[in-house]
Amino acid sequence: MRLVTSILLTLAPSASVAQGSRPCKGSDAGPAKDSGAENGPSTDACGTISRQLQAQFGQILANLTRKTMPENLPPVPGQPVQDCLQSFPYQPNLGKEFAVEFSKYVQFQSTLETLQDPPKTYASEPADILGGLEKMGSKEYKSQNDFDLDLVSLVASAHDGHFGVTPCTMSLFSFQRDHSGIVSVSSDGLSLPELYTFNDAAQVGKGNGTVSSITKINGQDPNDILQDIAKFSTAQDPDSRYNEVFRSSYWLAGESSSANGTFVDNGGLWPGANITTLTFSNGSTAEMPTVAILREPQFLSTASGQEAFEAFCRPPKENKPPEKGEKRPPPESSAVGFPEPFMRDPYNEVNGYFLDKETTVMYISTFGTDEEESKDYPVTYADTMKNIIAKSKESGRTKMIIDISGNGGGSANRLYNMFRIFFPDKLPNEALRFRRHPASQSLVEAFRVFNDTEASELPSVAFRAVASPGLKTKFNSPEELLGDQTLSRVKVSSAYNLDYNLISTKSNPITGFGEAAAQAQNASSPYAPEDLLIMGNGHCHSSCAEFVHFMTTNAPIRTVVFGGQPKPGPMQIIGGVRGALVMDYEQISDLTGEALEIINDPQAKEVRKEELAMDALPIPFSSLPIRLLGGSVNYESVFPSAEDEVPLQFQTKNADCRLFYTAENIFNPMTAWKAAKDAGWGGAKCVEGSKQKEEQQQKREQVLASRPRIRGSSR
Repeated sequence: MRLVTSILLTLAPSASVAQGSRPCKGSDAGPAKDSGAENGPSTDACGTISRQLQAQFGQILANLTRKTMPENLPPVPGQPVQDCLQSFPYQPNLGKEFAVEFSKYVQFQSTLETLQDPPKTYASEPADILGGLEKMGSKEYKSQNDFDLDLVSLVASAHDGHFGVTPCTMSLFSFQRDHSGIVSVSSDGLSLPELYTFNDAAQVGKGNGTVSSITKINGQDPNDILQDIAKFSTAQDPDSRYNEVFRSSYWLAGESSSANGTFVDNGGLWPGANITTLTFSNGSTAEMPTVAILREPQFLSTASGQEAFEAFCRPPKENKPPEKGEKRPPPESSAVGFPEPFMRDPYNEVNGYFLDKETTVMYISTFGTDEEESKDYPVTYADTMKNIIAKSKESGRTKMIIDISGNGGGSANRLYNMFRIFFPDKLPNEALRFRRHPASQSLVEAFRVFNDTEASELPSVAFRAVASPGLKTKFNSPEELLGDQTLSRVKVSSAYNLDYNLISTKSNPITGFGEAAAQAQNASSPYAPEDLLIMGNGHCHSSCAEFVHFMTTNAPIRTVVFGGQPKPGPMQIIGGVRGALVMDYEQISDLTGEALEIINDPQAKEVRKEELAMDALPIPFSSLPIRLLGGSVNYESVFPSAEDEVPLQFQTKNADCRLFYTAENIFNPMTAWKAAKDAGWGGAKCVEGSKQKEEQQQKREQVLASRPRIRGSSR
């Protein structure tokens, strides 16, 4: 038996199995006991941990906050930490009140009714979010930690990368398996893959045929265990969720998922047991312990579960502004796990590689986080992309692979700008709609007082900040924006686009619009559509999803996807959330407060106050009876056009070809790019049942060729 461990700091041992967590199937640790059961966790479990952590980390963590916590803090044994969290008391009256008040935030999630009864094109299971919250309010729980797990599970059932929540007990520590990760490896990219540890897969890649694959996890079929872990993923496609289980350099580069995979990270949740056991094809086994990492330094100031509950799960005694992190420094080197690019931006968000004498690869790890970078960084981002294209053209290379693997999304302006750089004569057209309910209607009505400049700071809730699809007309009133339609069981607003002319600025441009209007004059597409290929692993969320949608619906661009569940058939190139605006709970709270100021202002005579539903507006986020650290909703659904009735979130977008990862692909991205090129342009085989039929491709090209072009610049 191999014991997989790293250096752990020692805490007091605990004999019990943690409560309220979903144990891995086949765990030999026995059934979970209630927190009050014999040999269960002591109510002073938190005090014991706090004192020991204070002794070990006190000087390191003095005066630090969550934002300034060191990333390399050593892990501690997981079981005592889980016992501590299970000692947090649950107060039913608070749970019931929370369910009611939190639902007023959840009502801004754009897909609630469609999730209850999704169309057949949706790859995941139905979910009743508001109904689930109501049930939670009347359910009995042993601990606050059990309540929080139910809340996380409920929100995760939406499989929406814009819809999330961080409950109080899950903000203090994060759990993980102490392991370097596992991977899914095919012998040739076409055969069904087998599971290996990351280190063993490296040997497979070197031609070592004696390495053993993983045949069981905790005595069960490993894929059953991995599917259970994947259920907590925010991806809407099961194949994309499955890919996230495994270690990948793409997760590290894009910072959109755990670098070692969710098998190790487990979403930060307690995995249900102290030990996870791997069994290999040669009969050997390996064990890995569950460890915990401190995330909240102020936990060291508490002495019991009750005290910690009051400190972290009840409303704060004073309202402090949200803690803002400093601008992150750029990395000192290029992306780990990738070859040295011939060009990259300082944050490794856009990278250029020469694959061969004919082909360039542009790897886009993210569409950027404006909050963590300088104000004019979008210009640097765009310039890097333009320079990669220019260098490629200068070198005589005629083809480009755009790799969006592991891209978690980012800035809307950057995605629109990138599409316009590739296709300056085409409009990034879509139809956005938000869920129409009394609270959203009240916000839109209150914000009728804003002019264009003020409205541009509040897109999608101020009618002057948006335009009709195609940017043909502006809305004249809140009533026009709100509309009266119901689609896919959801009462929705009128269809709209962001007004690109209003949001495009010199520091955050969209080519051809607003302050960047002149950039598209006399510009032409740098590549013919047939010379572009998009490659991914399904993990393409938000802005990434919109970018791929624009690229493939405006031109016959081929797509190749890697990985997925170990079975034949197609896989989606876009497996992540396909919504538009993500709105965090703090932002909803701030918008509500701003709306109330307008409503209560006697000078705001144009606001039709009789139309407002005051009781439907959420209370301040900091006043929720059970504190949340954060979270967000998907405020806008994206539709292909104003005529479509089903949001893209519930539609299928299969790649033209699918391949499984080989060991070489995992450790050398150049080999994956070559495989994508061979499959996309060279006629190489695809996974059985995954290749789009030739007549389907020809029909798509005919439809795209018939679409009108625009001469983009200012309007």
